[in-house]
Amino acid sequence: MDSHLRSSTSSNRTFVAALSGALVIYSSTVHLIPRFNVLYVPLSLAGVALLGFLAWRMGMDLEDLALERSTQRNGLAWGTGVAALAVVALLFSIAVPGLRPLFDDARIADIGPGLVAYRALIRIPLGTALFEEFAFRGVLFGAGLKIWTLQRAAVLSSLVFGLWHVRPTHDLLVANDLAESTLSRIALLL
Repeated sequence: MDSHLRSSTSSNRTFVAALSGALVIYSSTVHLIPRFNVLYVPLSLAGVALLGFLAWRMGMDLEDLALERSTQRNGLAWGTGVAALAVVALLFSIAVPGLRPLFDDARIADIGPGLVAYRALIRIPLGTALFEEFAFRGVLFGAGLKIWTLQRAAVLSSLVFGLWHVRPTHDLLVANDLAESTLSRIALLL
């Protein structure tokens, strides 16, 4: 193996490790930022821009990020199909009275329809979905593919994605009093 290839592989491994750690640390601490809820969408959009810059600096292209034009039609079809299934499941759950309690969430119990609409139409798509898709399925997975097999890159990005959700899931459990003890919360997180 020549020194340039070794150096490139080493820098890719360092990038993947640093990005993985940074994503987990960010998810675990971002709520500590003053006025976090107000800054959520701008912080996420800035994160997408930063990740794009870092990916570019690492020599990644649109294909590495799964954003090449040739896959957009297929991606749009899959996305539309999955969204349609989610809407059907949501409408079914709303229509069946026994399933309505599944939507109870103390974190949104006292907010009005305007804030619910903002969260559903802006905060979640731009602040959550865009960032997570780009970070995990784009940059982290793409960087992993430069050094590992498809399966290994998928396992790593999935593992980091799971760790990314530990603190938000813990907050959900606590806010909705879904687990009384620390041990039961840990069991539900696993």
